[in-house]
Amino acid sequence: MEASETRPAWTKPLDSVENCVERVDSRAYAFDMDQYFAALTFLTERKDQLGFDLEFAVPQGEHYLTRTNDPAWDRIVSLTIDRCGCGQHRVIVGGNKTSALAGDDRAFVIASGQRFDLVPRGLERRQALVQLAVEERDGKALLLIHDRPYAETINFNTLFGGTPAYDLDKLGPALARQPNPAPLAIEGWTLAALRAADPAAKTVTVIPNATFDALAVEG
Repeated sequence: MEASETRPAWTKPLDSVENCVERVDSRAYAFDMDQYFAALTFLTERKDQLGFDLEFAVPQGEHYLTRTNDPAWDRIVSLTIDRCGCGQHRVIVGGNKTSALAGDDRAFVIASGQRFDLVPRGLERRQALVQLAVEERDGKALLLIHDRPYAETINFNTLFGGTPAYDLDKLGPALARQPNPAPLAIEGWTLAALRAADPAAKTVTVIPNATFDALAVEG
């Protein structure tokens, strides 16, 4: 028996943003295409209410990494954006996102060898927008910023952009001269802000978006 057949059936009504997000995002329940379609229809029609972006996939077409030609999915496709260039993997762009930062009490420190995922609160970890890490290379401590570390597809639009890496020897003094923490933003949406970088201690202090959780990566 396949693993999906052992999971419990979804029984909640698909009449709220919260329930529909869970139905699309969670893998704790047995998959049901009719429920998936209904939840995506509800969410895409109400995307202005979403305080985050939500990645998902429409059914596959005739070949791998192609999308279905079933016209029933046309409305969902028209209200979302292509994630990777194939048309199948898509993103609902939330229209109620905030760039407000959390308080100083939620600031966290990334030490050398550590990684943190920034995840919109309430979503599965695989929806992490970025992963921040401090690594040492050739005697230098670097802050690395990985875009959507758990995405199931490659974003061909940024394929040759590489992973941004910032030398703490340069980042530390630059942040010290800033009157405010330096924002890390995607298309105007602030995901976090860099408050300080200590080249000697090889640490970076980060303040997350108020609606995000910063989750340490184990191992």
